[in-house]
Amino acid sequence: MYITLQQNDFVKIKDKDNIYYGGNQAWYSVKVARKSACGTIAATNILIYLSMTNKKYTSLYSFDNKNITKYDYKKYMNEVYEYLYPINVNGIFGVEEGSSTYNFLKSIHIADLTIGIPTVNYFCSGVKAFVRSKNVEPLNINIFKGRWETYDMKEYIVEALRKNIPIAMLNVFNKNLKNIAYNYVDGRPSYADFDKHWVTITGIRVNDYTKKISIEVSSWGTRAVLYLDDIASGSFLKGMVYLE
Repeated sequence: MYITLQQNDFVKIKDKDNIYYGGNQAWYSVKVARKSACGTIAATNILIYLSMTNKKYTSLYSFDNKNITKYDYKKYMNEVYEYLYPINVNGIFGVEEGSSTYNFLKSIHIADLTIGIPTVNYFCSGVKAFVRSKNVEPLNINIFKGRWETYDMKEYIVEALRKNIPIAMLNVFNKNLKNIAYNYVDGRPSYADFDKHWVTITGIRVNDYTKKISIEVSSWGTRAVLYLDDIASGSFLKGMVYLE
């Protein structure tokens, strides 16, 4: 079994000769965002995809959703960031990067401490606020409330993908999701840790022989593959949500 979104390229972002599969938090100019705004990128991806596939939400995206450039995507992800941003020491105390207070905090190694987008509820609150700002019909929010077991997770993901809706997923402190192989946009192989990270689920596959279940995800502007067994057994904190 293999189920994927109807738009095979998902959120296809063009930048000269490069084609990205969704956005990349590394495109933010703010250090804290580059470090921990993966949840904001997941939200940005999903909001753009909804604008592409659901006429009710066309106006969610401020630019041309038939020709998504990196330049436009970066402007839009900054719009979303105004409503959904990482929780960090600087923000809590109103400290601006480069200020004397920031430099002091940096000297004691706490200037850029962050817990990112820490929960599904925090994620949803930011998304709802952003949608209200666009004066469009409120989204229906479907949070996963099943058991964190492979079967329940699979059924939830299949339900969303059959509706042609991507899923935002959070994993925190999952030793099984360290050093995961994936490819850069240009095809070069690399490894990354997904153990404290939001991703956007775009596909699911059940191996006909082993019955092992894998999911395709968008992260860092490219595609990666994770396994549900690893997610079910390893994460200290997990969350999934889809929007329609």
